[in-house]
Amino acid sequence: MRAVGTKATPEVIQSWVEVYQLYRELRGERRERLQQVADRLGITFKVARRRLRNYEAMNGQRAPADRPASPREPPRRAKDAPAAEFRDRQLTCADCGGQFTWTASEQAFFREKGFTNEPKRCKACRQDRKERSAKRTGEKKGGK
Repeated sequence: MRAVGTKATPEVIQSWVEVYQLYRELRGERRERLQQVADRLGITFKVARRRLRNYEAMNGQRAPADRPASPREPPRRAKDAPAAEFRDRQLTCADCGGQFTWTASEQAFFREKGFTNEPKRCKACRQDRKERSAKRTGEKKGGK
């Protein structure tokens, strides 16, 4: 067996196979089975899990959809899906107090990236803040 697209040595791949075969022999929930594999092989649970995942990825055994979604991860959307549920909104900047528009496309982008809060600052104030921050970190790196 050869891993396509990996630099793993045959010994490493053999350890993946060993974990997979032992895992398949056991019964119970995934977590319990992995803990039993770890105990039998004298490795940590995390190492056993990583080896099993590497084996599954190498052989296409388990589709990503089988894995439950993270509670922090928003539902996946097609990139070209229309942002019909969003409407442009007027927000007030926390720095300058001016009004700015948070467009429907920006809202769709925020949801896609998993951001839960709306922006506090207008574009100009955000840019200003980034520049000030860059100057401060640049000064700290170069000087004493």
